[in-house]
Amino acid sequence: MELDEKLKLDYERVSDYWKTLADIRFRLLAIVPALGGAGLGATLAAKLAGAQLFALSLLGFLATFGIIMYDQRNSQLYNDATARAKWLERQLGFKPHAQEVWEAEVGGLFTQRPGRTLRMFGITLWHDRALSIIYGASLAAWAFLAARGVLTSTLFVTSPYSPNGVVHPDRYSLIVAVLVGIAAYQQLIKSEAKPKAESDKRPAGAPQR
Repeated sequence: MELDEKLKLDYERVSDYWKTLADIRFRLLAIVPALGGAGLGATLAAKLAGAQLFALSLLGFLATFGIIMYDQRNSQLYNDATARAKWLERQLGFKPHAQEVWEAEVGGLFTQRPGRTLRMFGITLWHDRALSIIYGASLAAWAFLAARGVLTSTLFVTSPYSPNGVVHPDRYSLIVAVLVGIAAYQQLIKSEAKPKAESDKRPAGAPQR
């Protein structure tokens, strides 16, 4: 098999692999909000409180966190596949479309991906930021329910931390949820940027350790 044929075959396989990873990514994106919404609806309908609410919320939080962990690894593979596809486009000598506005000599679906130029309400729009917002909000929702379960439990109400039995579960649960949501968003943005930078710097096809 000639080198060009091998490169074309490699490019086809990488493109298929990339599409599979992208499909998984958006399926997970649909599952996480649905899981959170179902959990909120179930707890509100059942009027759970105390230990029962905490246990259910903890399970939901862990399940959501597990999905996010899987997505992070999927994103790393997705970025690596993109980097290799760009390298293959250079090796195959793909020509850019819209040559009059694209100064590079090499083009292709992956090489000519548009930059982050879209904005809404002054915020730059890009995939990783959207994912981080959705996942952060989902974890915050479960954290709110878990905190409320703790604050409405009998053990807490009768503890020294709750003098005279005065508890404001919604207020404090909201504070916990906001802190968890912000922390999750920042961590996800940070972790999404790292594998992409590694993929861009590492030569395509270099072995992973």
